[in-house]
Amino acid sequence: MKAYLANNDIAYWLSKAIGIPLILFAQLSYAQMERLTLCTDQAWYPFTFLDSYKASGIFVDIAKATAERMNIKLRVRAIDWGKCQEYAASGKVDGVLGASFNDSRANYMNYPMKGNEPDPVYSLSHVEYVTVTTKDQNYQYNGNPSSILQPVRVPKSYSIAKVLKAEGLNVDDSARGDQANLIALVKDKNGSVVMLRELAKILVNKAYFDDQLEISDLAYKSKFYYTTFSKKSEFKEEKRQLFFDIMSEVRQDQKLFRSFLDKYEL
Repeated sequence: MKAYLANNDIAYWLSKAIGIPLILFAQLSYAQMERLTLCTDQAWYPFTFLDSYKASGIFVDIAKATAERMNIKLRVRAIDWGKCQEYAASGKVDGVLGASFNDSRANYMNYPMKGNEPDPVYSLSHVEYVTVTTKDQNYQYNGNPSSILQPVRVPKSYSIAKVLKAEGLNVDDSARGDQANLIALVKDKNGSVVMLRELAKILVNKAYFDDQLEISDLAYKSKFYYTTFSKKSEFKEEKRQLFFDIMSEVRQDQKLFRSFLDKYEL
């Protein structure tokens, strides 16, 4: 509330002119702020995840800073990733926080485009997907997708699964998250897991895995991730572009972004 008032000094003078107490004026103003609801993945640490029943993560922090600068009321729902896509397609949410681009999603979501492709200037992050195997398998990805040990495990509803299937690989995308896939890898002692490098570095060092896992040095793929808007959202086009512009400014503020990373000890 204090931040909102600091950005709206005119509220003080208007409250004096029309005789409404400042705190009541602020409450009324806040209630009338434009609202934006985004959904995101509930299990994608450190980018987006559910923590004590609240959406958290680097992307969430970026979105909150953007909304604050725009004076809009933001709600981020961290839910099952597949459900999040359904909500965006139906217009149940205004958009998605942290979506890579593919033609299927572009049918129901607006990306920040430059020509026929999303503009990386407006991306939230550029991340690498790597293969994880057990050390006993003695494997390092060599750049040839057909060499990836199968079955290749990826979380349910992740678009990287389609990419891997298109390579002709046997993909197991039944699990809800990367940690479940790593547990299955250690238990079954076959195949591999394809996941984000940042998350792999965190999970493979967990005591449960007892130094049994190996991350390939060479990345399998790299992807840009964006904030998108549902084509059924009532959030106006000019506001969408403003959101993209300000979010890009937030993302490029190195001091602020470093503070987000520090929260998650990265």
